[in-house]
Amino acid sequence: MSYVPGQKCYIEDPEEGWLPGTVESAGATISVKLTGGGSKSAKPEGVCAGSESADTGVPDMLNLDVLNIGAILHNLRTRGNADQYYTTVGTILCAVNPFKPLDSVVISGESGAGKTESTKLVLKYLTSVSGSTAADLSEQSSLEKMILDSNPILEAFGNAKTVRNNNSSRFGKFFEVKFDRKGKIVGGSITNYLLEKSRVVHVAQDERNYHIFYLLCAGTSAEDKAKYHLGAAGSYKYLNCSNILEIKGVDDKEEYKILMDAFKVLQFTDDEIDAIHRLLAAILNLGNVTYKPNGDGVEITNPDIIAKIAELMKCPLQELKEALTIKTMSTATGSRRGSVYKIPLKPGEAEDSRDALSKAVYGAMFNWLVDKVSNSMAATEPYIASIGVLDIFGFESMPVNSFEQLCINFANEKLHQQFVNYVFKLDMEEYAKEDLPIKIPYTDNAACVDMVERKHTGILATLQEQCQLGQRGSDKGFIEKMHSSLAKDPYYEKPRLSQTAFIVKHYAGPISYESDGFLEKNKDTLHTDLVELLPLCAHSSMQTIFNKGIAKPKASGARSVPTVANQFKEQLASLVAVLSATSPHYIRCLKPTEQKVPGVFHGSMMSRQLSYSGVLETIQVRKAGYAVRFPKDQFIDKFGMVVPGSKGKGVTTAQIMDAGKITKEDWVMGKTKVFLKNERVLLLLEKTREDSIGIYAIIIQKYWRRHAARKELKKLRELERKRKEEEERKRKEEEERKRKEAEEAAAASAAAAAEAQKAAPSAPAAAAPAAAAPAPAAGAPPAAAGAPPAASMPKVPQSGVTDRNRAGSVAVPKRTMNPLDKPLVSKAVISSRPQDVIPDEPVQVTGWLSKEGSKGVSSDHSFLRHNWKRRYFVLNKGEIKYYTDDSKRDCKGYLTLDSVCSVSEVPEAEVKKLPANVGQHFFYLKSMERELKVAAEREQEKHMWMKGVTTAVRQIQKKEGKLPGAELTGLLAEVWLPDNSSLQVDVKAETTAKHIFLAVIEHVGVSKGLQYFALIEEKYEDEYNTSQRVLSESETVFDKVSKSSCRLCFKKVVFVDRSGVATVTRDNPTIMNFEYSQAVSDALTYFQMPEDECIHLAALQLRCRLGQLDPEVHKPGFLLEEIHEYLPYHMVSSLRVEDCKADWEAAILKKAFEQNSLTSEQCKLNYVQACMKSPLYGSSFYTVKADSKHFILAVNSIGLHLIDYVERVVLHTFPYENIVKWGRSHSSFNVIQGDQQWTFETTHGEEINKFMGIYVRMLVDRKQREAAGHA
Repeated sequence: MSYVPGQKCYIEDPEEGWLPGTVESAGATISVKLTGGGSKSAKPEGVCAGSESADTGVPDMLNLDVLNIGAILHNLRTRGNADQYYTTVGTILCAVNPFKPLDSVVISGESGAGKTESTKLVLKYLTSVSGSTAADLSEQSSLEKMILDSNPILEAFGNAKTVRNNNSSRFGKFFEVKFDRKGKIVGGSITNYLLEKSRVVHVAQDERNYHIFYLLCAGTSAEDKAKYHLGAAGSYKYLNCSNILEIKGVDDKEEYKILMDAFKVLQFTDDEIDAIHRLLAAILNLGNVTYKPNGDGVEITNPDIIAKIAELMKCPLQELKEALTIKTMSTATGSRRGSVYKIPLKPGEAEDSRDALSKAVYGAMFNWLVDKVSNSMAATEPYIASIGVLDIFGFESMPVNSFEQLCINFANEKLHQQFVNYVFKLDMEEYAKEDLPIKIPYTDNAACVDMVERKHTGILATLQEQCQLGQRGSDKGFIEKMHSSLAKDPYYEKPRLSQTAFIVKHYAGPISYESDGFLEKNKDTLHTDLVELLPLCAHSSMQTIFNKGIAKPKASGARSVPTVANQFKEQLASLVAVLSATSPHYIRCLKPTEQKVPGVFHGSMMSRQLSYSGVLETIQVRKAGYAVRFPKDQFIDKFGMVVPGSKGKGVTTAQIMDAGKITKEDWVMGKTKVFLKNERVLLLLEKTREDSIGIYAIIIQKYWRRHAARKELKKLRELERKRKEEEERKRKEEEERKRKEAEEAAAASAAAAAEAQKAAPSAPAAAAPAAAAPAPAAGAPPAAAGAPPAASMPKVPQSGVTDRNRAGSVAVPKRTMNPLDKPLVSKAVISSRPQDVIPDEPVQVTGWLSKEGSKGVSSDHSFLRHNWKRRYFVLNKGEIKYYTDDSKRDCKGYLTLDSVCSVSEVPEAEVKKLPANVGQHFFYLKSMERELKVAAEREQEKHMWMKGVTTAVRQIQKKEGKLPGAELTGLLAEVWLPDNSSLQVDVKAETTAKHIFLAVIEHVGVSKGLQYFALIEEKYEDEYNTSQRVLSESETVFDKVSKSSCRLCFKKVVFVDRSGVATVTRDNPTIMNFEYSQAVSDALTYFQMPEDECIHLAALQLRCRLGQLDPEVHKPGFLLEEIHEYLPYHMVSSLRVEDCKADWEAAILKKAFEQNSLTSEQCKLNYVQACMKSPLYGSSFYTVKADSKHFILAVNSIGLHLIDYVERVVLHTFPYENIVKWGRSHSSFNVIQGDQQWTFETTHGEEINKFMGIYVRMLVDRKQREAAGHA
């Protein structure tokens, strides 16, 4: 490549790898001005092109504009300086260890790269994600806590400080986390690999033994130190040989406390923890045992220590001394008997025997610990998926590399081979299978792996052969055999200067191994005396540890000797099989410096790691290849919709790519699959598909809305047709009636004249008709056929209860009603006195009228559009209210009368401009605040309303705006009951809520449980401003009932027994009716239940209303117009109501006929019991506001429930047990749950607080009774 001055580039540097700069001059050598200052020259092969995008850092290095080692290092350095340590290469993650706490996430890499921290963070993430299905992420299940708390145990016993890493894992571990179908963790397991047991007895300079020994010496109490014969860490040979007893920044005492807590979480018993302490203390004391020559053998110089060890291990003292100083030999072979000899050990042999015992005890204890932890997390229920997390030792190169380093580096070779097979080989095989001419060179380490594990001549096979030879095998024979058999292998090398070393050329670089001690470490066995000593330990937990962890030596002449290398080889094969059977994801760790400090970035070190870890090759393969693949049919099925007009069928891959604006360089078509260059191309296609879905969704919505509008128009036209037919029928009936009346009047007149002529033939004929009937009273309206007589208010008995007017025969009133189904004037209470006499009783008039609403302009702007609505009007106590129907539940507005109000007919000229289909007789109702224009269908109705309003205004004028004689004579007020019936009671200035309460309960027959009922004041202003308040006994109610916006109700307000448990009253039909009526109202308005449960409730309600059903009468169709009276708000308010009405009616009828044998009382009981399943049963409901949105807050025995105002869905529940505190003011209500505070705007805070106090007291009393019962 040629370079020009000013061009960005990178130049190779032995220390920093590659440094960024700009070309100063180019020729045989290239001079570069470094970005960091200074200049440097190199040959063209030592320079590579510079990257613009690496200056800012890109998260995925496949998107670098220039792809080379210099750009990669530059990008990693840029992101590291910005505290962005995780960078991807397609599906591979590169994690740079910043050497800052909790900031590294790495799975494989060099020693000290942070693999253990990676494992902990990944496990923490998995448990957090699994916990998200629970109510609170902060509360981890015991199983998830076990998985996390296993780390302190494994780290304490398996990690140590090395020269390169303060917390180096000296063993490998494979976590398997198991999940059920819901993504919840149901179990886990741990497999460990190759613990470095030699570290127990020998620690290199500037390193430490396993953490647990230092934690034990620092963290145990003085009492435990005496119990376990423990001293300071510096007093033990196994710990002080390296002169490093502490790690900067690590508190061993605090770590010991964390370890003890973890033991408890993992369910270790006190006996097991005691055994662990004893064995660790015994190992430390074993290291201090010293010998001196004594004849042919040795003598222990410090017998007091041996006595401590025997006490700690609970084994016989004499047997322990003999096992450490004498070796038993046997000449027996197979079934042949032989002689047994006891041979004294020499000083060196005795020390080796002592160290072997220490290693064996620690190794057995460690394996037992791992099994114990794994068993504690075992799955207790079936699992369908698992995620494995492998934390394996990193590639190692020590000053002296022995058997342990060979095993560790062989494991890294084996895992790297699996990575190569998965990332590179499979890619190449798939390209060839799809006939794609893509060839990418890559480095394969299969030959190196084969050299180590090959049968017969491999390194491990040669070592096994020497071990099989028994006494004839030696380290010297091992090295000589390898020099001979592997001399020509390109991955093996014989050193020039050493007779005991050999070199293996690993993928990460050549490593020299020292063969001395290989056979002994590979055998890892104890002599017979030590093996037979351990079962003599009297501690039960120690017996469990030694039975599983100490293998007896093979008899002489055995064909197969179990070795560490063979066992490790089998474990690796199993691990690779597991990884190959899953979908592995790789995280490559990069260690920026050997100094283990933040802010240092050694480029050359980073470059080496990028190379041998396969990151560079992966980038080259992915850059040249195609990272994303789809089967052709699947690709077209998913993305075919992006082609305009195709409807997803008959499209080609090329058409899809053109629609997504994908260039030809970014995709290729194989035989059966579509290959995309990278994830960026896939994201472009996904974005195009998402846009297409949005377009199609709009089209679907358009057609659906058009369909719904047409359906609604058809319905309106049908209603208009029926209305006109009804008007025509009424007109004809009226004409026929008038014709008959005229004929009857004429006939009566003729008959009267004939009779008069007979009786008084001399009287004038014209006088006869006049005498036929008496003249009407002055001021009375003219009589008319069919007009109801004027009714006066009946006298009120002294009991206070005068009448109970039911709004119909059903428990729940209709929410809508056809006005033609009821009499046009259902009730009229108007004085029949002469007009000049103003009656004392308040005027009452009710009936159907048409009211003019808002006006607007038609779509073509040609005329004013009048919005007339049919409403049910009520004049009562100086106020006119109008409702949707005669149930008087849905008040649409009101007009308050005053002393200047008037009522007048609409002028004839104006009447001609009004629509004739709303009524024939128009009049105005005017007050100081507003004006209503209304229409009656009959003239008699108009006169009745005009007279009633006039009388009411005159009454107001008489008392200057007050009801006539109200303070003295009292008001006649209505008290509403849950079934929409009402009682009329006398209310005077001194009347209290207690007076009315007692009068009501006497009339309705409630004799017990009175504390659960209340007299309630309900106020209504608009949709969002409604309230209900329980009245205290001493409150006077005169002012309340005088207001038109207020009404009194008598309800049951507490639906639990004295212990706070929801109950239903079976033995009192009256109370049952209250519970049933309120349950119906709440279920239809607030409850969210499954559709089949709603159908069941509707059937029960129908049975309660109609009694037994008759198949001949109650046929499909009879319920359609009233179905909204039986089904809840969330069903009948949905868009699909018209399509579902017939199906709902059929389901309700079917269910109702199935229950035809039940009595009405049984149906009510079943209805209430079904409603009790709802968390909202027995609630008092209040409108509140939060974040400018309206909600409903329900209060019952469970707690508070926040409900969406429109959808009626419970958004959040505050159980009383979880409420820390609550409070209220005149305009708000606050509740604290956990660490969250909720504030609602409401004027009902006092009422909410009142009911909460009742239920909380019940809850506390119940808890106290339960506690007393247990005591």
